[in-house]
Amino acid sequence: MTIETLGPAWTEYLAQLAEDERVGPEWTERDEVVLREAERDAEREPEMVIRLALHVGQIVALHAREPHVFVVAGTGAGKTIFAPRWMYREIERHQSEPIESQNYLVFAPSYKVLKRATLPAYIRLFHALQLGTFKRGDLVYELRSGAKVWFGSCDNPESLEGLHVRAAHGDEIGQNSVSLEVWETVRRRLAFFGGRFLGTTTPYNLGWLKQAVVDPVRRGEAKGIRVIGFPSTANPMYPREAFETARATLPRWRFRMFHLGEFERPEGLIYDVFDEGRHVVPPFAIPVKWPRYAGQDFGLKHPTGTVFGALDPRPYPDDVLYLYAEYRRSERATSDHLADIKRLAAGPLRRMWADPRSVQLIADYRAAGLPIEKGAAGPGEVKAGIQEVYTRLAEDASDGLPRLRIFRGLLPGWLDEVERYEWARDAAGNATDRPVEYADDLMDCTRYLCLGVKAHPRRALPRERPGAPEPIAAGIWTRRF
Repeated sequence: MTIETLGPAWTEYLAQLAEDERVGPEWTERDEVVLREAERDAEREPEMVIRLALHVGQIVALHAREPHVFVVAGTGAGKTIFAPRWMYREIERHQSEPIESQNYLVFAPSYKVLKRATLPAYIRLFHALQLGTFKRGDLVYELRSGAKVWFGSCDNPESLEGLHVRAAHGDEIGQNSVSLEVWETVRRRLAFFGGRFLGTTTPYNLGWLKQAVVDPVRRGEAKGIRVIGFPSTANPMYPREAFETARATLPRWRFRMFHLGEFERPEGLIYDVFDEGRHVVPPFAIPVKWPRYAGQDFGLKHPTGTVFGALDPRPYPDDVLYLYAEYRRSERATSDHLADIKRLAAGPLRRMWADPRSVQLIADYRAAGLPIEKGAAGPGEVKAGIQEVYTRLAEDASDGLPRLRIFRGLLPGWLDEVERYEWARDAAGNATDRPVEYADDLMDCTRYLCLGVKAHPRRALPRERPGAPEPIAAGIWTRRF
C-alpha cells in the first residue's frame, strides 16, 4: 500500500471530513481540540510528520519480525509516536487481502488516554499520508482503500471484541487497569489471521506483563515474542536535565520504572509481602481428607470470580492454605458459572463464602448444591479480610514457608492481580485506606476465603506433609496463559 494508491488530494480529504462531522456522545469539546491540533500538525508540516527520524530503539522495534513485539521503555522515550508507523507497515503488508478482512485494532487502557494521546498520534501520521477519514462517532479510521483501523479502550471491553484483525497495537498496556484478560482477548482477535501485535508501555507493576511475557522471554521459554526496552534518554529529544533531576529526587523504584523502563515493585501495593519465590509452589495431589473451601465474588459485566483453597488440617501455624484453582469469567449465565465452578473444585467443598450483598445469587448457588454462605459483612470487614490474607502471606509455618501458598501454573489471574492490587490514592496522589476497584476480583474472593476459614470451626488432624509432589489431581481445570 503506497501513498499514491491510498492518498486523495488534501483538499478532497478536507472536504470529505467536513461532510462527515458525526461526533459520538462521549466526544467532548476538549477531545475535539486535541484532535484538531493533531490534524493541523499534519496539514502544516506533513513532510516533517512523515519523515520524523526514529532513534535506535524504535528502529529495532520496527524491524522486529516476531509475531508479538513489546516495547517496554521509559516515559518520553517515543513509544506512542512510533506505533502508527508500525501499524502503517502492517496495513501495507495486507493490502492485497480481501478488503472486508482488512481490519486493524488500536486500544489504550482508558477512553481518556485513547483520545488524548494514542489517537492523536495516529491522526498526525495518517492525515499527513492522506490515507482516509476518521469517523468520530464510530472511533474508526476508514482508509481510502476500504481498510479500517478500529480504536477501543480497556474500560470499554466490548470495543475489543467482535472483529478478527490483521494487526493490533495496545498502548500503555502495562497500566494497573489492564488485566490478563485484555491480553487474552486481543490474542483471540488476532488468532484467525495469525495477526501481529505491538504492545507499548512504561512498566507500572509486576503483573501479567512481567510474569507472562517478560520473564518467559528472559528465561528463553517464549516463542514468537520480542521484548525491547530502552530508557527515556534513548530519545535524543528527551531533556537530559529532567532525567537527572528525576534520578536525584524520585524514589529509586519510581525512577527505574518510569525513566529506565525496568520492572521494580512499586510502593502502595496491598500485599507487598508477596514473593513469588516463597509463595508459589509446585502442585501436588491434594490429600482426600484435606477440606476444600472457596471464596466467591459475583458479577455480570464485572467478572464472576472464585478462588479455591485446600487446607492442611494440622494446628496453627501448620494450617497452611493452598490455593489450587481459580475461576474468573464475565457475561455468562449462572448455570454456566456453576458448571465450571463445580468442575474446578475437583472434589466436595466444605464451605464457600461470598459477597454478602448478593443474597439472591447466594440462594441460587445453594439451590444448585453448593455449600455457599454470606461472607463477613459490616464496617471494617474489607480491612479485616485484607489483614487476614496479609497475615497468612507474612507468617511462616514450621517448614519455613508462608501459611498461604499458590499452586504454580494454575492461578495466572491471581498472580496478575496480587501484583496490581494497591491502595487507592487521593487527588494529591497520597495513598488512602481503601483498595483500588480494579485488579480486585480474585483478591476479593481471597478475602472471603481467608476470613471464612479463620471463622469456621474445624477439628485438626495430625498429618504428615506430602513427600515428593505428585501430578495435580485429575479433574482440575483452569485457563492457562
